[in-house]
Amino acid sequence: MELRKRYCWAFGILFAGLLAGLIAVSILLARKTGEELDRAKLTTARHGPFTLHTRATLSPASSESAPIYRLPTTVQPRHYELFLQIHLPYDEDDTLPDALTTRGSHVNITLRTAAQGVRNITFHARHEVKENSVSGYIKQFDKDAVSLLEFTGNGTLDGVFKIVSVDFLKVDIVVVHLDRALLPDRDYKLRIQFEGVIGQNMQGLYRSQFVKDGKTRYLVTSQFEPIMARMAFPCFDEPGIRSRFSTTLKYPNRFTMTRTNGQAEGEAITDGLWLIQKYTTTPAMPVYLNAFLVSDFELTSVDAQDPSEEIYPFNVIARKEFIDRGDAAYALQQGKVMMEFLSREFNQSYIEHLPKLDMAAVPDFNVGAMENWGLILYREARLLYRPKVSTAEQKSGVAGIIAHELAHMLFGNVVTCSWWSNIWLNEGFATYLMYMLMGQANPSWNTKYLFSYWVIHDAFQHDSYLSTHPLYDPRVENNTLIDNSFDPIAYAKGASVLHMLKGVLGEIGFNRALKEYIRANKLGSVEHGDFLREVEIVALEMGFPAGTMSRYLRSWIEESGYPVLMLDRGTGTDPSEITYTQQIFRYPTLQDNDSINNSTVEPTLWDIPLTLTNGAPGAPLEQETAKHGCFLSKAAGSLRSECESEVLDYPTLPASDERTDNFIIANVQQYGFYRVNYDRHNWNRIIMALPVFLDYPTVTPSSVLKNNVIRGQLIDDSFNLARAGFLSYEVPLKLIHNYFTLETHHGPLASARDNFRHLYIMLEGTVHHDLFVEYMRKLMEGGLYTNSRWSNSWTDADVPSHGDSEGSFNRVMANNIIINWACYFEVAACVTSAVTRFRRWRESGIGFGPDTRTNNDIQTKEHVLCYGVRHGPVENWHYLRGLYDHPEATTSDQRTILRALACTKYEELVERVLAMVLDGKSVRPQDQSAAFAALGRWVGRRIWDFLRSGWSKLTGSTSTIMADLSRYVKTERHLAQIQQLYVDVGGKDGSDSTAFEKAIEQAQVNVAWMAAHADEVGGILKTLTIGEPTPLLL
Repeated sequence: MELRKRYCWAFGILFAGLLAGLIAVSILLARKTGEELDRAKLTTARHGPFTLHTRATLSPASSESAPIYRLPTTVQPRHYELFLQIHLPYDEDDTLPDALTTRGSHVNITLRTAAQGVRNITFHARHEVKENSVSGYIKQFDKDAVSLLEFTGNGTLDGVFKIVSVDFLKVDIVVVHLDRALLPDRDYKLRIQFEGVIGQNMQGLYRSQFVKDGKTRYLVTSQFEPIMARMAFPCFDEPGIRSRFSTTLKYPNRFTMTRTNGQAEGEAITDGLWLIQKYTTTPAMPVYLNAFLVSDFELTSVDAQDPSEEIYPFNVIARKEFIDRGDAAYALQQGKVMMEFLSREFNQSYIEHLPKLDMAAVPDFNVGAMENWGLILYREARLLYRPKVSTAEQKSGVAGIIAHELAHMLFGNVVTCSWWSNIWLNEGFATYLMYMLMGQANPSWNTKYLFSYWVIHDAFQHDSYLSTHPLYDPRVENNTLIDNSFDPIAYAKGASVLHMLKGVLGEIGFNRALKEYIRANKLGSVEHGDFLREVEIVALEMGFPAGTMSRYLRSWIEESGYPVLMLDRGTGTDPSEITYTQQIFRYPTLQDNDSINNSTVEPTLWDIPLTLTNGAPGAPLEQETAKHGCFLSKAAGSLRSECESEVLDYPTLPASDERTDNFIIANVQQYGFYRVNYDRHNWNRIIMALPVFLDYPTVTPSSVLKNNVIRGQLIDDSFNLARAGFLSYEVPLKLIHNYFTLETHHGPLASARDNFRHLYIMLEGTVHHDLFVEYMRKLMEGGLYTNSRWSNSWTDADVPSHGDSEGSFNRVMANNIIINWACYFEVAACVTSAVTRFRRWRESGIGFGPDTRTNNDIQTKEHVLCYGVRHGPVENWHYLRGLYDHPEATTSDQRTILRALACTKYEELVERVLAMVLDGKSVRPQDQSAAFAALGRWVGRRIWDFLRSGWSKLTGSTSTIMADLSRYVKTERHLAQIQQLYVDVGGKDGSDSTAFEKAIEQAQVNVAWMAAHADEVGGILKTLTIGEPTPLLL
């Protein structure tokens, strides 16, 4: 599943969320089998084939521990025969009876017993919803709707059981009580007749809609991960339980495109005004991978080839108008290339499991996409690419999310985590592999460098708080914690740890471990120990001592946070006289005296894989730790005692020598998931060397500083080390000040952008704000910004092929960062250009159709619209508002317009944007968080009052909204407001609790930063803005 808060993907999605505040302890009570469920004690203990977990809750509304359930293992489903009748109106004029229900549905579940004395069957069904909820659920049924038959020796059914009662319990649990015990190792068929309510909130089985020819049209689709299949039909809704599914859909005959995981078997049968369609059986899979689509969409297809050279249809499904104008062509081309490569690389057949693969674009989808096996569902804007309209960022975003979901066909579908505590085994692997797949489909993009900026740096940010959690988190048990486990740790940190492991084993060894992991666990459910076992086997073959890799990986998988490695060369002349220390990296709060963890608990230590290079011409950039076997596992030591001599094999660089190439760089190209700090002399030399080695026309020697990943790493590490108190802000600010006008690469610019944004937010409203604005303007006007950056065409941007060059892609991304900076800080030339381009675009009457005259403004249209609204006449805002409601505006167009409308500087128009977000009609729930994030750029602190009064009207992701806005809270007064809002509303919904806890910690960190660093940064900015560059520190 594509992460709903930008974590697995950074193209056009705002990464702003903090991590889940998982502080309580779960208690596993004793397991028993073969006893009848004691319903009277269900909330305090486990009885019968049932496991009850309890965990303390942080909700202010209750001090009691909430019960959390895992299904028993005494009965296992093997096969579902699902008959689902969809009562869905075709459009707003349709008066279909029983609308938005599944009346007439039933499911037959073949079960096998695994214990003696089992007298009840326990499964999931969401049977309770809040008052006035628009969530889907299953209406409670009585014992007459349930039957159980036993399979006899010849495969027939016999032996009808009497259903004594059906109990509907808390936390979506249903228990069917039988008149006698089931026999062990026998098959039974459980039949349940049920009626469900189709939801309208993008969860479970739900209704979506769009406007065509002036009328609202409807469709039904689904989102079941992680625990929402139970909202659609009774099931065993856990990821470690795999079953085969045979589905039959019954639906009104006006719908012409219905899909599920399997392929349609023959023609649909007519039943009056209804059609009945049966589908082929799926492989054994978790229930959350089921998917449904009932629509009048259309399909475009291409043949894909399996490693066996068998052909299967690879399809894209979308609204007819999108198919007709070619918006699906790019997704079709990318998907085919990626899927064929994935199957070849891992020697895994797709067609062995399913006969077709669909990718469908739906208007309303809460997450970016979902990897349902055979029917991958996407939000429209994440799958469709419109030539001459969509930007380079949007194009690369489409490629990235397709790659992520297709990677799940193996990592998540063929092999699935056994429980959500290990969800990183699904999401971390898919995030890592998507860059491999993107690179295969777009070889000239050079996706290797993107990983550092879009994954590793993001993982660092979200793993730097006390509220972080390990990749493997055994505390994930209740429904709220399950949902919150889909966070940056699972996606970005999971992928970063895999990236680090590749650096240790080398690409060949790492890929062999992945292939063996898939082969050994095919169609199975796994724990992280299963992956470690395959890694250990490969490591032994490569010569690593037994147990080395398992020990090494466990420190990264089972511990939260990450280390900062401090290297000090001292004052000697021997290059091996380098000492080190390691400690946890964490942003301090007011409760901390400094950045060091003050806990009395023994500090966490990691096995840090060291790579080391230096500033001398020709120094190595591609060192692999597998070649040297150097792991730093102590709290402190020297490299001479820890590492083989090869690690330190570079020309002697006396510490007393001040020449510009006399510096070291550790964690080369950021393969390791750790930050690096140096002594002040080493930082000084790096600062002096950057402008020398980047003056490309006059300097020919190669240098590690010409590597863009290393420059981005130095920027991100130094800013964040300063932010956490490990380093003076002199280092990052002087580093930028001395060389940045020579920077041409998107990556280092992106690193600086994220860290400058933090400084701007912190200093806004202080006496230092004007100094920071002046500092940024001088950077722009000193040569970084010129009007030529608006000439931002992208090679072959309108052709869905391999023609886009890495150089042009990098240029587009770099230019957009600089244009945004220059206009945001009101550099006159940039503002004038944006307003002029907006006027020219508005007068052309093109709207959001393709511009056949020039492609230049396609890549910069977000800036043209935003700053044209902010600095142009007020009529610009009203013009865009009118386009937002235009019947031909796509969901992607509306999202773009909404972000631009938020750029207004007029108070009354800000109020109108906020009203749009909360009126329940104008803005789709999936776009609410994007609207608040866009508003936050300009009026972050001011919209807290609006939130306090309108919280109940939010239907989108409140956790994302909280995370986006908490970054602007930096005073004790505003912190108290968040805490009060938590008391007022946070405890009423468990899903909000973690969001508030994260937001409160973010605010506490901000308040601490203001006390520790605001004046420090202000003083440095004053020196740099008024005086000349001074590279030496202290």
